[in-house]
Amino acid sequence: MAKPDIVVFVRQESVAFMPDPRATHPCWPGYRASTGSMTYMPYEDEEFLEAARRIADELGLEVVVVNVNSLRGRIKAKMAGVKRFPALKVGDTVLDGPLDEGRLRELIVRALGQK
Repeated sequence: MAKPDIVVFVRQESVAFMPDPRATHPCWPGYRASTGSMTYMPYEDEEFLEAARRIADELGLEVVVVNVNSLRGRIKAKMAGVKRFPALKVGDTVLDGPLDEGRLRELIVRALGQK
């Protein structure tokens, strides 16, 4: 039997950088609507993901990260029964809402049936 994966549901945003409106105008040659983008994750989601990765390394499990801000991620979260973010799924158990590392470790071990 294969080891269960830890599936972590997190929010990840992408923000586009816009050019300075005083320096350029859309009518000018070579104008670009955006100059780049940046992807970021809310602090509590980032901490939750790092804690889940540390626990998974200790238990020898694999972490699968799902971005719930994409359509596919929202569908996966809905099918898993996630109601609040960040969330984690181990086997059939869903742990949602922000949790500290100690509580998260305790719930993952309980979900796996280990002691």
